[in-house]
Amino acid sequence: MASMGAKVWAGGLLASGAAAALLFSAVPSSAADGAWPRYLHDNGGSGYATDAGITTAAAKNLKPLAGWPVKLPATISTQPVLANGLIYVGAWDGNEYAITPSGAVQWKRFLGITTKGKACQYPIGIAGTPVVATATVGAAARSVLYVGGGGNADAQGHPVSGGTAQLFALDALTGEILWHTSLGSSPDHFIWSSPAFYRGSVYVGVSAFADCPLIQGRLVQLDASTGRVQHTADMVPDGCTGGSIWGSPTVDEAEGALYVATGNPDPCSRFGPQVGTALRPKRAAATAGLALLGLLLAGFAWPRPSIRAVFWAGVGIGVLGLAGTSLLVVGPHIARPEPYAQAVVKLDTADLRVMGHWQIPQAESVFDSDFGSTPTLFTGRVTPGGARRALVGVANKNGIYYVFSRASLDRGPVARLRIATGGNPPTSGNGSISPSAFDGGRLYVGGGHIAIGGQVVAGTVSAYDPNDLAAPFDAGHGTLLFTAPAATAGAANPAIFYGAATIVQGVIYQGDTHGNLYGYAAH
Repeated sequence: MASMGAKVWAGGLLASGAAAALLFSAVPSSAADGAWPRYLHDNGGSGYATDAGITTAAAKNLKPLAGWPVKLPATISTQPVLANGLIYVGAWDGNEYAITPSGAVQWKRFLGITTKGKACQYPIGIAGTPVVATATVGAAARSVLYVGGGGNADAQGHPVSGGTAQLFALDALTGEILWHTSLGSSPDHFIWSSPAFYRGSVYVGVSAFADCPLIQGRLVQLDASTGRVQHTADMVPDGCTGGSIWGSPTVDEAEGALYVATGNPDPCSRFGPQVGTALRPKRAAATAGLALLGLLLAGFAWPRPSIRAVFWAGVGIGVLGLAGTSLLVVGPHIARPEPYAQAVVKLDTADLRVMGHWQIPQAESVFDSDFGSTPTLFTGRVTPGGARRALVGVANKNGIYYVFSRASLDRGPVARLRIATGGNPPTSGNGSISPSAFDGGRLYVGGGHIAIGGQVVAGTVSAYDPNDLAAPFDAGHGTLLFTAPAATAGAANPAIFYGAATIVQGVIYQGDTHGNLYGYAAH
């Protein structure tokens, strides 16, 4: 995975520099049930639900809500969620916030900051979107907010020894911490992932903070009532690193399966990570070899035969020991496969048993060719006249959006959509780490820079018919209806948007990197 940078194409809205929200006549809006309880709205990651308040006709009348934007003290990279009549959002100051529709802070709770120096990654607090669900914690059923946090620094940025990456359960009405579970030491481990709630369990991915160093990526299933770890699925073998999950789990409720997309692998040998490639063990082995050579020469020249015989016996034992040690320390370098890294993986929700996987072939890889996004469930025929089937899709940094049949993930993609020029980092407009959206009839995919009609554009949102994925709809289907400047437009360092927008109860909510949480409604 890569650290975040100065520009990003993310989460369903495409925004950069001083630009803010972009709405198209073909793009879906928000929640029918009056709530948006998790990242991308639902367990299928659709990013969609109908909303009567924001229509094609009303979009041109969008204006800021009174009292908005709400100013928070740090970057907002999460998607706002709405439940219990409150807007929940996390920020990089380490706080999770509950905000009223009028813009007042109902409560906030500090959950930790992770920092590892500028050479690795700047300090980050809450980076994942919460999920709000009803669960029994203690003796009472209540509305619970689950979100990743923890870290190795306090609210003032001072180091905290023994810090860990954690999943928190908060009372969604008061912000009280109900339980928290450690999922790895800080700062190496970090929870970029947004949790999913399904049948009394919470599922969340564990990732490296950046690539300094990589860790053993894994998916964790926890009891929603107690925080007890129920099952863990490691994405690479024990002793190896890579396979971080920095997107979020997507749940196919009809099948009882979930999908994750994973980060890059890391070379791993049978005797441990990087065995036979690290410089220090090689120097140690070379030093020991020279010392042994000196002893051999000394023993050969020793004048007394009896002492020389004992010495040679000791030398023989030493040679065997050194040979065995060298075998473990410097070779042979027998690679261990990491088939679940840089891959799409399907798991059973009951026990996290792997049900299928597909790994990007070397020919389609780019440097650091992570999946850094969340899969989307949708249905379609793929080609005209084909059988209608259940599909799952996700974008990669290589600029390809991969579409799979959920029934046969192992067989590989049924379609590949070129949505951007491949490369790294995506924060410079290469590839894509943007989740797609599905409104029941069209698939919407965001990507970085690409050539269209001979002209290179900085980024795109494309709409596809899932019954004919050969090419996106013509641009005429995506008329620009609304745009608004960020609060810092024209500044030397204008705000940009990392996270997705939420459209619920007739309002668009989205946060920016300067801590502004916007609310727009049609008037």
